[in-house]
Amino acid sequence: MPEEYYSARVANELIVLRKKNGLSQRRVALLLGHQHTTMLSKYENSHLLPPLATALRLEIIYRTRLSAMFPRLYKALEAKVEMERKRIGRPIQGTLF
Repeated sequence: MPEEYYSARVANELIVLRKKNGLSQRRVALLLGHQHTTMLSKYENSHLLPPLATALRLEIIYRTRLSAMFPRLYKALEAKVEMERKRIGRPIQGTLF
């Protein structure tokens, strides 16, 4: 996967979702299995992308799909996949959701 997808500067909706759910950083950090809020703060402020297992936990905690938590990354990846799909010329059948 290209470097840009590992970039620390991927905008997300994590702070908005946490506040919308009335949760503190401490509470979410504990639900993620962290002792401190440092990593959650890095995720929320786009300094670090969470690992898959952590992202899935966030999806569960906030009851929100990952694509809604990271909308710009999702759209960028979707566009790349569509470009590749057209390039290879083989349609993928069905829909994901």
